[in-house]
Amino acid sequence: MKFVTGSMMAKLCLGMVLSVLVLGAMGSPLYMDVQEGGKKCFLEDVPKDTLVLVKYTSSQRYAGDDQRDGEQKGWIVTVDGPSNEFIARRELGNEGRYAFTAQVGGEHKICLQTNTGKWFSQGAEFFSDHTPTHLAYQELQVDIETGVGATDYAEVARLESLSAMEVQLRQLNDAVHEIIGEQLYQKRREMAFRDTSESTNSRVMWWSVGQTLLLIGSAFWQVRHLKNFFHQKKVV
Repeated sequence: MKFVTGSMMAKLCLGMVLSVLVLGAMGSPLYMDVQEGGKKCFLEDVPKDTLVLVKYTSSQRYAGDDQRDGEQKGWIVTVDGPSNEFIARRELGNEGRYAFTAQVGGEHKICLQTNTGKWFSQGAEFFSDHTPTHLAYQELQVDIETGVGATDYAEVARLESLSAMEVQLRQLNDAVHEIIGEQLYQKRREMAFRDTSESTNSRVMWWSVGQTLLLIGSAFWQVRHLKNFFHQKKVV
């Protein structure tokens, strides 16, 4: 009969907490079909200094013939920042990964585009309008991870000679810091939204006051004008 020691219980609890934090931060891969020349974009809202990892795999699904001689099928990965500023552009193969660290917090646009518009077969049949009847598609699987989920802790353990327990503690510590950073980021966004709302409400209020004063002034001027008109005509 085996007894559970305090050390074993601590490891078990640590593993459970770590699993909840990491799995909660990870999303499921996305699957889609992309036609030749197609482009798919994804928006990822992350705080400043957050590691973002883009992983993808692709395979031809509705192919005509093999690819043309010398033609390399692959993908172009581009990243734009919250203000649509250019961050990176990479040309990769049928599968690949690209990581970057967000220099500013906000919504980052990640796009994957085919690197050729000639995926259909050389011997494909064409309709009367010269469009191919049999186009090639790529079945694309994209997985975007951020923060702890994007960090390769096996490589960290190898570089820093960490034990399994130390790696788990490092991962747990990073997950806690990530949660705190995310909360602070959302708090700052909430404060900015509140300031914008208050500014908008203030402008609407003063606009309403201005309209009311304008209407009162216009009515007063009309009454005064009519009164002078009637006096001149000796109606009253």
